[in-house]
Amino acid sequence: MKKEHLKLGVALILTSLLLYVIHFYIFHDMEHLTIFLVSDIAFVPLEVFLVSLILERMIKKHEEERATKKLHMLVGMFYQEVGDKLLRMFVKADEGIKLNDIWISVDTTWTKENYKELEKLIKSHSHIINIDKIDLKELYKMLSFKRSLIINFLTNPILLEKDYFSNELSSILHILTELEYRDIDSL
Repeated sequence: MKKEHLKLGVALILTSLLLYVIHFYIFHDMEHLTIFLVSDIAFVPLEVFLVSLILERMIKKHEEERATKKLHMLVGMFYQEVGDKLLRMFVKADEGIKLNDIWISVDTTWTKENYKELEKLIKSHSHIINIDKIDLKELYKMLSFKRSLIINFLTNPILLEKDYFSNELSSILHILTELEYRDIDSL
């Protein structure tokens, strides 16, 4: 790749020199040509700065958009495979939730205001999980079946950048480990 860059650079410099020679033979004005040459060379750092700044921002924005799409895809896949089942299991065991609470009826008609209201409700909610309402054998069975998927999510570099999500995945693996080393029937 570097040889190609070097060849391109040499070709561009030679093209530039050829154009300056042609300009000299047409106009026979070395003073004017020198002014243009110095002016062009003086403008090169500014061009490099502007182009690199703009290109860098465009590339960075493109990479961030790609990473965000991948993140959303991975998080969606996680909830489809594991997260929704876990949430349903723990919501059913949360004694602080009433069946008519707003967050049980999330659907496609929701607006931003509905989600903001839900966020306030969740932040102010005191979670009172009754462990007797959770089928620990079913929880263990589900998590052990999805172990490799959870580990793959946890080791994904895109998800590792999101502390909140990698912390949740670590907590899920911790629950699985605890269930493995304990007698579930006696819990």
